Amino acid sequence: MGVGIILIVAGVLVGGVMAAAPRGIWWATQSWKFRNPEANEPSDLSYGMTRASGVVLICVALVMGSVLISDDLSKSAREKREREAEAQQQAAEAAFVVPPPENRGQLPVVGYFAEEYPRGVEFEVFYIAPERSVQHYVRMSSERFSFPCYTSATVTRGDGGRVTVNAELIWAPTKLGDMDESDDCRLGRRHEIHSADVDQVTATTPILTDSSIVNLNGTEIASATTGNAVPKLTEEPDANGTRATVSDRGVLPIVGYGINDDYLDISYLRPRHSGARAGRLDEWPEDGCEIDPIITGLDTGTVTVNLRLRWANVYGYFDDEDDKKCVMGDGWSGVMTSRWNKVTGAPVVLTDGPIVDADGKVLIPAAPGNLVPER
Repeated sequence: MGVGIILIVAGVLVGGVMAAAPRGIWWATQSWKFRNPEANEPSDLSYGMTRASGVVLICVALVMGSVLISDDLSKSAREKREREAEAQQQAAEAAFVVPPPENRGQLPVVGYFAEEYPRGVEFEVFYIAPERSVQHYVRMSSERFSFPCYTSATVTRGDGGRVTVNAELIWAPTKLGDMDESDDCRLGRRHEIHSADVDQVTATTPILTDSSIVNLNGTEIASATTGNAVPKLTEEPDANGTRATVSDRGVLPIVGYGINDDYLDISYLRPRHSGARAGRLDEWPEDGCEIDPIITGLDTGTVTVNLRLRWANVYGYFDDEDDKKCVMGDGWSGVMTSRWNKVTGAPVVLTDGPIVDADGKVLIPAAPGNLVPER
């Protein structure tokens, strides 16, 4: 506001002098330049132009000064309103009482996906949750966001090796601003897929739930009841449930084995056009088309080898064309031999997959405990 006042005062003073005394301005600032000032004095028209310029200067100074003053007043009023609003918000937050967590009910289960690793089998149970919710571990690990809407899954082990998995939706605001998300923390709107890991299981461990069973779209398949059998999924869904990110494409046929320098070499057929690469033992599989080695008994006299064709696109780096190529049934690209680990002595090598020759002709169909021939 001070700049606007200064502009008005300066403009009115200078413009007023120009309008009131143009002749005095000339004699004070220009006459000294001439030997005979009276003979070189400006005309009345020139003085009139100076008077007009003074009037224009006054008008411009008044308009511009008023605009600056108005802007400053508006800014001050806006800043005052913001300060008052901030103070009110701080007062409201200070008065906010954190409510106890609210259990908003069990969440429907979609199914479970089994992954085999050298260390054993691991299940991942998938269930439906509101789109704005997060899993409990996300809320616990965040220092910046409160995540008032979260899901929590419990894994209970029962008689006969049975495992019961139940997921619940929890509403637990910790600050006043969280309250705006309350309506979104309910099923019935857009949903996403959450999951719970279950370890220390075998391939035949029954997975149960007390919740309802639904498909990926949320359509109910079985009503909620104690001991609902959770269906096994052939593909692992992604977060929005629209497409698979991990898929087991089956067991690859084995041609034979050899032992060189105490290392076990496995010869097998790789699907044509798949570009499948041999995965590493005891390491987490990577995205893309991969041959996942499941090898047990390396320190015993009987080694079981199952090579599974696995497709994964967890991070979305691959497209649908890559996915379509990662299949069996389109011929073979020839015999591949991979070396994964050392063995003890001269073990018997078994597989649950088929035994074939180098051209892909099936010699022994897939069955548990097939004897792999030595090459």
